[in-house]
Amino acid sequence: MLLREEAVAAAVDTRAAGAEMTGRLRLTHIEAGGDYAAVTAEAVLQDAGQGHVSDSEMPILLTRGEAQAVAGRWLAEAQVSKDMARFALPPSRSGLGPGDVLRVRQKDGASQCWRIDRVERAGAILIEAVRVEAGVYLPAEIPAEDPAIRPFIAPVPVLPIMMDLPLMRGDEVPHAPYLAVAARPWPGPVAAYMSVEQEGGFDLNLTLRKGAVVGRT
Repeated sequence: MLLREEAVAAAVDTRAAGAEMTGRLRLTHIEAGGDYAAVTAEAVLQDAGQGHVSDSEMPILLTRGEAQAVAGRWLAEAQVSKDMARFALPPSRSGLGPGDVLRVRQKDGASQCWRIDRVERAGAILIEAVRVEAGVYLPAEIPAEDPAIRPFIAPVPVLPIMMDLPLMRGDEVPHAPYLAVAARPWPGPVAAYMSVEQEGGFDLNLTLRKGAVVGRT
């Protein structure tokens, strides 16, 4: 809706303090087309410095380019909406409500768009609005990027080696052997189970997170 400045009564414009503004925005999402890993896209203002950092997390599939475009749009929208206005409208404009966008044309011919956030009806209609720009919502060019896909490494059996070594630390259990495991490629943490019964009853004894170096000399 287009309004002239003369139709807007008691207009008061304010701007959020610089310390309250977001200068860096991070968006964590699930990368589409790859290993579906959680990755983060970041948008930064040129003069952000050590400003406020906003972190958001969305459990949706996005490419890196799409996430970068979303983060950039959110940051641009936050910069534009730091301008706020409070003004009154006549009762004839009672059809307006939160979410409606007003274009206010000033005396010099320039115009600005304001999105209504709050309406108070007490005789005159008191409006609280934030500035918006249509250009922020235009589709951005998204660069084509091939997602990184890590090669699949099938789990392989590990080679266990029981070693009867001297007591070196002094706090070892005398009858307990040392256990080393090796594999190529290394499959990751290896769990060792032990049972004192003839059948079943296995319990986790330890977890080996690094493979041993095994060879001949």
